[in-house]
Amino acid sequence: DFVAIPVFESAPKEQEPEPQPAEAAGRWRALTLLVIVVWLGLGTWFSAGAVLPQLILEYGVDAATASLLSVFVNIGFLCGALLSSSTGLPDRYPPQYIIAAGTTLAALCNAALLLGGGFFAAVLLRFGSGAAMSLVYPIACKFTATWFVKGRGTVMGAVVGATTLGSASPHLVNVLVPGIAWQTLVLVCSAASATGGLLALALLRPGPHLPTT
Repeated sequence: DFVAIPVFESAPKEQEPEPQPAEAAGRWRALTLLVIVVWLGLGTWFSAGAVLPQLILEYGVDAATASLLSVFVNIGFLCGALLSSSTGLPDRYPPQYIIAAGTTLAALCNAALLLGGGFFAAVLLRFGSGAAMSLVYPIACKFTATWFVKGRGTVMGAVVGATTLGSASPHLVNVLVPGIAWQTLVLVCSAASATGGLLALALLRPGPHLPTT
């Protein structure tokens, strides 16, 4: 006969929680710089919409057709974001370089409106501006994650606020300077965007939590 001997298994040890990485020093300075860069860099978004009545006269089109100047910015942004994500661009280059490239290209496309070429060329340039700006906002959100471990939602909210302020800046300029010529407003917005790119190159650096893969 066999006698069953009970076997008592020891209770599994509770796994100790993994230590959270420390918050990076200088993160608030980095966020402040990023907010300024985004604010300046996205000033070209509604630069055409803010002076749309003048552009209607300039190109000799009706209001519905002229609205394409704003519509194609959003289409360009969507196409640029899809292309950027599908090619893995944000993972190949440092974020400050991508942001600087986006703001600079947006500035060039916007300023090129002054060269003429007709309404169709203007629509293509607005598409290019939107595609370029897709390299700014999404990358800026990723940039915040390299500096902050906790409260990333709140921090990204600051980036969204800078995006809203920057895109609305042309309308603010239009209000502060009534009757401003569309060429002047376009130049002001382009200069602001280019300045944002220079600041990104000179001052923005990713934080210690940047993925290495």
